[in-house]
Amino acid sequence: MQLPSSWKVIAFTVNLLIGLALSQILGAYLDHHYFHYYAEVVAFLTMWCLSFIMCNVGYEFTLDKNDLMTYFWDYMIAMTAAGFPWLFVAIWFMLTLAPIPVDEAFLVARFAAPTSAGILFSMLEAAGLRE
Repeated sequence: MQLPSSWKVIAFTVNLLIGLALSQILGAYLDHHYFHYYAEVVAFLTMWCLSFIMCNVGYEFTLDKNDLMTYFWDYMIAMTAAGFPWLFVAIWFMLTLAPIPVDEAFLVARFAAPTSAGILFSMLEAAGLRE
């Protein structure tokens, strides 16, 4: 039997949906004491999986030293893609949520800016997995 080319996407999506459903069901029916242990195990497994992903990304990283200037421009694009939304959201917070101190606006904007890392950290914070 030949698997479709997108089998990994389908498998990961099913895993995410199962995890989402399980978290809602267990959160509603588990005792507070047992739910605390469940949350600790999920937090540990989440960090374990994220570290596995980051290590594998590092293994696949190669640096072509013949053309370093392209890396500079790649870095500039990545920096602006992450930095500009953060800056714009912080300015928006300072203008609309008066009076909010500048340092607090930039801290809150770090987690609210529309970047993949900001969204990930916001979801982890909302799930109570910060610690």
